[in-house]
Amino acid sequence: MKNNTILLAVFTLIFGAMLSSCVNDDDFGTPPLSCNEPNISSNKTVQEAIGAATSTATQFTNDDIIEAYAVSSDQGGNFFKTISFQTLDGSASFSLALDATNTYLSYEPGRKVFFKLKDLFSQVNSSSVNIGALFGSNVGRIAEPQITDFLVRSCEIIDEEQLVQHITIDQISDQYLNKLIELSNVQFKDNELGGNYFDPNNNLGGATNRRITDQFGFEVIFRTSSFSDFAGSKVPEGNGNIRGVLTKFGNDFQFMARTEEDVKLTNARESFNRIGIAALRKFTRGSAINDSRFVEGVVTLSSNNEANITARNAVIQDETGGIVLRFDADAHTLVEGDRVRVFVQGLMVDTFSGQAQLRDVNFDGQVNGQAQLEIVAQNQPLPAPKIVTINQVLSNAFESQLVQINNVQFAQDNLAANYAGSRTVTDCSDNLRVFTQNTATFGATQVAQGNGSLIGIANIVNTSELILRSANGASGLTGTRCTEPTNLFLETFESIAVTGNNRPVALAGWNSILTGGGTENWEARLFSGNKYAQASAFGFTQPMVAWLITPAINLNTSTQEAFSFGYTQNFYNGDALTVKYSTDYDGIGNPDNFTWTDITAQLNITERLTSGFMPAFVKTNEVSFSSISGNVYIAFVYTGVDPTVTTTIQIDNVTIKGLPN
Repeated sequence: MKNNTILLAVFTLIFGAMLSSCVNDDDFGTPPLSCNEPNISSNKTVQEAIGAATSTATQFTNDDIIEAYAVSSDQGGNFFKTISFQTLDGSASFSLALDATNTYLSYEPGRKVFFKLKDLFSQVNSSSVNIGALFGSNVGRIAEPQITDFLVRSCEIIDEEQLVQHITIDQISDQYLNKLIELSNVQFKDNELGGNYFDPNNNLGGATNRRITDQFGFEVIFRTSSFSDFAGSKVPEGNGNIRGVLTKFGNDFQFMARTEEDVKLTNARESFNRIGIAALRKFTRGSAINDSRFVEGVVTLSSNNEANITARNAVIQDETGGIVLRFDADAHTLVEGDRVRVFVQGLMVDTFSGQAQLRDVNFDGQVNGQAQLEIVAQNQPLPAPKIVTINQVLSNAFESQLVQINNVQFAQDNLAANYAGSRTVTDCSDNLRVFTQNTATFGATQVAQGNGSLIGIANIVNTSELILRSANGASGLTGTRCTEPTNLFLETFESIAVTGNNRPVALAGWNSILTGGGTENWEARLFSGNKYAQASAFGFTQPMVAWLITPAINLNTSTQEAFSFGYTQNFYNGDALTVKYSTDYDGIGNPDNFTWTDITAQLNITERLTSGFMPAFVKTNEVSFSSISGNVYIAFVYTGVDPTVTTTIQIDNVTIKGLPN
């Protein structure tokens, strides 16, 4: 009888469990009992689906189906009514908004999901692509009863080790948003220790932002919701790995663990007394540094060698980047190959003509009872030059670093000149300034005549340039020269007589035309001796559509024409610039009455600052005009209105190059 009673109880429990599990899949609070693979397949890639997303909510109107894998989870309470998805190869990702909780029971990390996109909407917010239903004028949550109309759960679940991407803090960028990443050799900053993950006295929108750091001083926000089940846990003191999903709010990247199990800081805490140069470069410009750490790098350029830099400056480089040391006096004895340690307390990171500098270094000074600058080793090997292209130097991504540019030559009209002054090297496509001080020991030497490899320091003085350490940097220019294109058209805006607020771009043959009803137009501006064209809708509540149109440029007597220009995007809050060309414009009329081809998508106009002005102009890639004959007009069209889009656009060095017939 006793055995029968036990069997009956067990049967009742099993049967009761079966009943409680057999519910509609829309109930995200209960895991599904079984899974049948759906008869569905994707007909579009994630990248194709989200590639056209903009800051405006846009409806999917076609019967497109994509597939992706869940990487976030609301199991630990740190994610709320959103799920991050990425492709298996990690090339694309997005965030899905849905009005449901406990979604991890159906869409757990590693679960493959199909998405029926028709009638959903996409929108870019803080560089992240969001997909969901329309709420007002923005993407919002999909109502719970409708979720399974759009999401089809596959039975496939893969190990998330196939999805996670192992990166370092300094590699964090928009390309990793909504993706599963793991950071190694990290720990919470010293001032975060002793507190809980969530601190009610540090409540930012229902969560606490703490900071984690690595051995080079790179930092990222670690965000924990007050609703997470580890909110009350102590921040761990150790060093190790953290796994989570990268998100972004405004300009700030925010790293979010899914559960406390993602935080594996089990190693002994390390003493991070050093800061990498690349991390130092991110310090607030123009403010005294309150930080007891030091930077350490090898001197790659000094006036005490070949005198090709001002006596108050020297360039140092470490594994992460390079920077100019600006001394408070000329008397320093550093030479190339010295490994120096500079304590940054009380110094300042600032910008001079676009160039980042660590300023006010006292060569013989003291800070907190120790030497501000120490030479820790001499005759050290210099860093291996980074192999780059001219276009990469023009992007300013390698500022103050030792670089090598292959397959270049001094321009034809430079061949009779010496190194001293501004010279031009070319790969017969892009051009780059090479600047040499008049005081340089090799300044009076004639420039190298051939084609080959050039080694120097990437630099900025209002525009990108290369600085040679010595004439040996050009010793590789011994090969056969390439055929150089010529400038068929070049506008530097330097011939504008008057610049300033409300001053027009007064150049012969150029037109500035308003077609949107507003009153604000392109203006001629001057900064640090450089003239350029600028447009902004800031402060103007009437829609602004301002056309800046070149004179006619004749392409009948040339081949292999290519168009490019320099730009900056400042105080960026949306895309304001489009670039078009026309072959039937009459040079004076309303451009709306003529045919224009939009080439904006072919141009790499991606650099921007959401706060402040970019330090230097960035050259676009080149767009081929080889299929165009006769006269062509190029238009720079600014479209904006305050407060929606007020980005300040600046353009310079409008160029068409080609080979004469």
